[in-house]
Amino acid sequence: MAYRIKWEERGVYCKFSGTVSGGELIQCNNDIYGDERFDNIKYQIFDMLDVTELTIETIDVRKAAACDCAAAITNPNVKCALVALDKNAHSFSELYQSGISKSPWEGRSFRTIKEARSWLS
Repeated sequence: MAYRIKWEERGVYCKFSGTVSGGELIQCNNDIYGDERFDNIKYQIFDMLDVTELTIETIDVRKAAACDCAAAITNPNVKCALVALDKNAHSFSELYQSGISKSPWEGRSFRTIKEARSWLS
């Protein structure tokens, strides 16, 4: 498993490392949705600073965005922050943001955890 989920008081922090596939990204989302705490979170942080390779395809990002739009029906109050240095990760974040644009969720990408947490507060 290339990710670890940590539940925080108001949200969830997901730390990814090594090689991350689209399937793992979607499985991480499913793990979050399947937890009873999901209904009350205000944010998700996807920390990809320790990722060495992304094997994510455009279709994976579109699936994640579609799943998040469905999840927004249950919890419409979520901000999604991606933290990465990788140029491709930021491109995927832009595609994701476009995919959730008609939902109440917001998404942004950042280069540091500090920037992401500042936006989330």
